[in-house]
Amino acid sequence: MPVKRLVPTTIILALFGGAAAQAQGPSAAEREDYFAERQRMLCGPPLVRPLDDVDIALRQAPETPATVDADAVYYDGRAGRYRFRGDVFMQRLDQTLRSEEVRYDQESGRVDLDFPFEYEEAGLALTGKSGWMLLREDRGEVVDGQFMLDERNIRGEAELIRLQDAQRSSYERVGYTTCRPGNEDWWLQARDLELDREEGLGTARHAWFTFLNVPMFYTPWITFPIDDRRRTGLLAPSFSTSDRDGTDITVPFYWNIAPNYDATLVPRWIERRGTMLGSEFRYLRETFSGEVYGEYLPDDDQFGDDRWLFGWDHDGRLPLGWRYDADINRASDDDYLRDFGSGLLETSSSHLESRGRLRNSWNEWAVEAEVQHWQTLGEDLRNPYRREPRLSAEYQTPFRMGRPLYQLDTEYTRFALPQDDPGRPEGERMDIAPRVEWSFRQPWGYVTPAASLRHTQYSLDEPVTDAADTSPSRTVPTFSLDSGVYFDRPFELGDRQLMQTLEPRVFYLYTPERNQDDLPDFDTSRRDVSFDGLFSEDRFAGADRVGDADQVTLALTTRFIDLAEGREYLRASLGQIHYRRDREVTLSPGQVLEEDRRGRSDYVADLRSELPGGVLAQGEYRYNPYDNRSEQGAFRLGWNPRPDLVVGAGYRMRYGSNERDLEQTDLAAVIPMGPRFSLIGRWLYSLADENSLETVGGLEYRTCCWRVQALGRRSFEGSGAEPDTSVMLQFEFTGLGQVDAGSTDFLQDSIYGYEGERF
Repeated sequence: MPVKRLVPTTIILALFGGAAAQAQGPSAAEREDYFAERQRMLCGPPLVRPLDDVDIALRQAPETPATVDADAVYYDGRAGRYRFRGDVFMQRLDQTLRSEEVRYDQESGRVDLDFPFEYEEAGLALTGKSGWMLLREDRGEVVDGQFMLDERNIRGEAELIRLQDAQRSSYERVGYTTCRPGNEDWWLQARDLELDREEGLGTARHAWFTFLNVPMFYTPWITFPIDDRRRTGLLAPSFSTSDRDGTDITVPFYWNIAPNYDATLVPRWIERRGTMLGSEFRYLRETFSGEVYGEYLPDDDQFGDDRWLFGWDHDGRLPLGWRYDADINRASDDDYLRDFGSGLLETSSSHLESRGRLRNSWNEWAVEAEVQHWQTLGEDLRNPYRREPRLSAEYQTPFRMGRPLYQLDTEYTRFALPQDDPGRPEGERMDIAPRVEWSFRQPWGYVTPAASLRHTQYSLDEPVTDAADTSPSRTVPTFSLDSGVYFDRPFELGDRQLMQTLEPRVFYLYTPERNQDDLPDFDTSRRDVSFDGLFSEDRFAGADRVGDADQVTLALTTRFIDLAEGREYLRASLGQIHYRRDREVTLSPGQVLEEDRRGRSDYVADLRSELPGGVLAQGEYRYNPYDNRSEQGAFRLGWNPRPDLVVGAGYRMRYGSNERDLEQTDLAAVIPMGPRFSLIGRWLYSLADENSLETVGGLEYRTCCWRVQALGRRSFEGSGAEPDTSVMLQFEFTGLGQVDAGSTDFLQDSIYGYEGERF
């Protein structure tokens, strides 16, 4: 079940998988076309013409003529019946029939067949020992017959075939498959089978499933889709095994309640924990939509208590343009996500967010009301403040070249803590921030001066310090001047017409110092250092602190652009802040950081590139000129020329900060070894710990009618934890379903660019 808005305390970033997701590989349409073409290559041409190639009403019309070629014709004028003998070929619109002898009633359109025959129409092909057919009504019976349908290469053989109309048919003592003729890899052999093409549903009774001539399972009843529409019924079970939990089996049931309602029940047996029941209910109405999901495990054998997870995600519209949403997430205990979460982000999350919002916007105004709570997943972790409530109003005039842009941000928030978290102040905060900027732009450059004022007023239940009062306030002005110029030169590279730009940028920021030691810290933190952050008007994120500043940012950006396509191939930037004085405002009194006493910031570099052929590159880097060392960096290189080929490498490091030193490499690949085989791998390694964080290896094999994906995974969930080894196995059978251990979703989360092909 999904859990959203998780605040990670230790995120092991998938270097190529996470941040590189901003780059673009093949589009969804390109992926669909590519996989469809590969499937055609594996399967060959369609077995029969598609059903939509013919007008069914014209086929059913009595006046539609039939033509017959035969060696001999016998006609009973009194009965109005024909008997054709010897190499008979009959054609009526799209319907064709071949046999040694055919008896035909002209008035009813009935054909009787006492000899082996071949019959074909758009969407259906039949052969049989004997039978009869009403050509106008698409009804008939076939004895000892074989059938082929246009949907997903469906074919089979049955002792008796009954055609009820153009959409429905039934079969007795039948074998069903989607493998090509001559390929008997899998069969569903049933006493009775019904195929409803109008509903897109197949139903088999007393059925055995055989794979590679080995009987796999028996079921007294099974339904399965014969097209891509959603259907009520058992979904494919999943199987996995791991060192920690042992065997894990899930048998989900999908209930298609209505076109706008559905539900999934997920019974799950975990060998070393017990039986869990999960459920998900989704709804869609004209004015609202959402989903409710949950999991419940009574008396966990390892934990010794009941375990559960609940979530509700809802969005809706009200009259007069109002919108609202709710997102509620709760877990039974601190370890639930670690024990049952599927990904590194989930298993290392420290807080679950629950919130509700009401919002509207009109003309230049936007208003919002929000209530926000957190569940902290750890006794040693600090509880975030709850917002009970947060009310905001924003005003902004439309942008017009050469005219001032006015903004006003106002916010009222009541901050509260859980009752079991005393010793920290609670209270109310009112924040008002008017701002005006005036942008002057020309083709060669721009100048944008801006001025703002921020006033924040508090009403606290207790002072922050003994010398402070319970109603502190702060008013701080800010002035900034942003400017830049553009230089460009065209040039040729091979047969491509390119343009390189050179874009120097100067940004000045001034904010006077105001003592803010008597103000609480409800929700404020230092901004992450990034290239864009060099041009921020405040080094803090949040209203509790406004950083003093007297500084100049110098930066340079160069871009390479394809003039024919307007496509940006590469963008590289470098910048640094030069401080005219030390920074005095801190998050906590006396918490002076070394970087606030330096005259220059780190050098910050940023690289973005998307080259022809699916080459993607992304990099961020910080260099400390005082200690002559690298502080932080993340580099990613990927190759995704087509949907089934993904290769990526990444490197990330962080040193010298208050957080734990980190240095990781990430290698990931999905490499096809032809149309049938693909190799899959990922290796996430910590150079700092000299330890593998996650290793994944496996392969995928596909044919026209089935596919298997086998993966082995070994991972560490945290420092000092024992490694967990698991095996994930997925079988997928065209036109029948899949036996899935979640490997496709896992790979999509782990390897950017990987998209599981759907049969």
